[in-house]
Amino acid sequence: MFSIASNKYTEGKEDSESSDEEEEQQAPPTETTTGDEAHRSGSDISSVVDKKSLASGVSLDSHASRGSALSKARSGRSNASSFDDTTLGKFIKKVESLKVAILESEQYKSYRLIVDSSRNQILAVGFLQATIFGSIFFVLQFVLKISLPSIRFYNLTHAVMAFQGKLLLAFGWDLSYLVRKGFAAVQILSQKKGVSLTEISNVDPDACRNIIRIFRGSLFLIELGLWTVTFFMDWEPLNTYLGDYSCTLLTFNHEWTMGTYDEIQAFIGGNSDLGIISSFGLPLASGFLAAQTSIPNYVPSTVFQTKGLGVVALIETICDAATPLKSQSKYTQIKLLTSQYWGQSYSAGIELIFPYQTHSWTEYIDVDIAQKCQVVVLTGMAYVGFEFTSDEWGDLTPNSVIEVDIGSSLTIVKGASSSVDFAQVQAALSDTETTFLNITSWIAEAMSIMFNSTDVATTNNQVMPASMLTWGANSAGAYDPSLTWQGVASATGMISHYVFDHSDNSQNSICSYTGTAGYGVIGVPSWITTLLTVLLIIGILMQVIVIASWFLAVGGGEYIDKAVQMIDNPHRTMYYMRDSAARLMQKINGPDIGHISLMQHLTKVMVRFGEDKTTRGNNFGTLVLDEPKKVVNIAKNRILS
Repeated sequence: MFSIASNKYTEGKEDSESSDEEEEQQAPPTETTTGDEAHRSGSDISSVVDKKSLASGVSLDSHASRGSALSKARSGRSNASSFDDTTLGKFIKKVESLKVAILESEQYKSYRLIVDSSRNQILAVGFLQATIFGSIFFVLQFVLKISLPSIRFYNLTHAVMAFQGKLLLAFGWDLSYLVRKGFAAVQILSQKKGVSLTEISNVDPDACRNIIRIFRGSLFLIELGLWTVTFFMDWEPLNTYLGDYSCTLLTFNHEWTMGTYDEIQAFIGGNSDLGIISSFGLPLASGFLAAQTSIPNYVPSTVFQTKGLGVVALIETICDAATPLKSQSKYTQIKLLTSQYWGQSYSAGIELIFPYQTHSWTEYIDVDIAQKCQVVVLTGMAYVGFEFTSDEWGDLTPNSVIEVDIGSSLTIVKGASSSVDFAQVQAALSDTETTFLNITSWIAEAMSIMFNSTDVATTNNQVMPASMLTWGANSAGAYDPSLTWQGVASATGMISHYVFDHSDNSQNSICSYTGTAGYGVIGVPSWITTLLTVLLIIGILMQVIVIASWFLAVGGGEYIDKAVQMIDNPHRTMYYMRDSAARLMQKINGPDIGHISLMQHLTKVMVRFGEDKTTRGNNFGTLVLDEPKKVVNIAKNRILS
C-alpha cells in the first residue's frame, strides 16, 4: 500500500507541475494592475492553489499545519539565537567550551592517570589517615598540657577529638577496601580457574581478610579510647597575669600598744575557728612559716592573687615526750619557762598541761599530762603570693598563702612546703633577718602574754574564744602529744599575724596581680592518655602492615588498575562482559528470583579478567571478563583496549 500511495503521490505531483507550466505560458504579461484586477488576480491565484492542492492530494489543513510547524521552528531558532546573544548565554557557552577544552587537554589526561592509579589512591588515603594519627598525638601530647585562654577551647577540643575518631574510621575503611580490591584484582587476573561472579561485587579475599580485621579492630579501640578521654576530660582554671597595680606595703615605723590577753585571744580565736592553716602561712618540716603580703588597693575580680614585698616569721618548734601528772585540771595551761631575745631572733621554753580526758593518751586518760616545747622565731623579708576573695560590697578577705619567694635561692609553694626545713629558710633569709627587729620584739612580747596562761580553751569544747592549739589535736578533737609541736607552731604563727596586722601602712608600691581570667588547662588522668597513646602506636603499625602487604602482593600497574576499577562497578563489569553476558547468564528456573537464589545461581558462574583469546594474534588485544577458557594472561607491554 505504501508503494501504491507513493506512486499516486508522484503522478499527482508531476501533473501539477506540468499544469503550472502551461498556465504560465498562456498567461499574457501585464505591466499595471487596478484594484479590481488585483482582487480578481488574487482570487485566481487562490483557485490555482486550491486546484494544485487538490491535484496533488494535499489538503489545506496539511498546508496550514506545515506552515505552523515551520513558523515554530523559525521562532525556536530565533529564541535560541537571541538567548545565545545574552550575557548569561555567552557565559554558559564559554563555560561549556572551557569544559570541553579541559577534558580534551593533555593535562587532564595526566591527571586521570594519576587519580585512577590504585597505588596513588592507597598512598593518598594512607597519608590522610597518618595525618589524623598525627593530629591525635598532637592533642594528647600538646593541647592537653598547655594553658588555654578560654573554656571554649575545651569545648573545641572535645568536638575535634570526636571528629578525629570518625575521620580515622572513615579513612581506615577506605584504605582497607582499596587493599581488598587490590587483592581481589590479583585473583581475577591470575587464577586460571577464575573466580565466582559474586566476588566482583562482594570483595573479601582470603589473603588479606585477617590483616584487615585486626586493622579495623585497632581503629575501633582507638575510637573507644577517644570516647574515654573525652568522658574524663575536665576544665581546670589557671591563674594568669592580670597586671601590675597599686598596693600598700607593710611598714612598722611607729610604736603601738600591745593588746591584753583577751584581745589577742579573741583575734586568734576568730582566725583559728573554722580556719585553715594556709591562711597564716605554710607548714614546714619542723615548724611554720607565717607570712603576710602587701595590702591590695585594686580588685580585678572576685578571686585573685597578689604578689608583693611582705613579711615572714620563721618558726621552729621541738617538743619533748609527754609525762603523766597526778592532777585533774579543767583548763589547758601554758607556762613560759624561759625567754631569750637576741635582736634578730627570739626563743622561748614553754610547758603545756593538758587536762584529763581531753588528751589522746588513753593509758593516762584519767589524769593530766604535761609536755615541754622549745620555740624559735626569726623574721625577715620575702615576696609573698596571697589569694584574696572580694564580696559584692568590696570587702577583701585573705584566703591563703600561695607561695613565698625568699631571696633568689628559695621558693616555697603551697602543698609542697612540708619538706622544707628550718635551716633552709634561715639560710635564704640571710641579711633580711635584721630588717624587722622591732617586729621580732613585738612577737616576743605577744608570746610572753599568750604563753603564760592557765585558762586556755580546750579543743574538745570549743566555745568562743576558740583554742589557739587547734592544730595540736587529732581528728577526734583530743590533744595528741605527737601533734603538740604543730599546735604550738600554728599558735605562734597566729600571734605573728596579730603583729603583722598592726602595720602603719605608710607606703604604697606596685604588686603583681593574677587571677582566673578564663585561662585553664584540660585535665585528663595520665593512665587514659598513656593507654590511648599505646593504641595509636598499634594502629599506626597495623596501617603500615596493611599498606606494605598490598605493595608486596599486588604492587599496582595498568591492568591491576583496570581490574580494580571494574570491581564493584556494574557499568564497567557489563562493558567487559558485553560479548559474554548472554552466554554466561543462564535463566533461573522458577517464576520468582529472590536474592538468595540469585546469589546461589551467580556463585556458579566462574569468570576471569584478561585478554580475549581470539585477539592474541592481533597487534592489539581486547580486555574482557569471560569464562576462564576464553581468557589468557596479559602479556607484558601488550597493548589492550
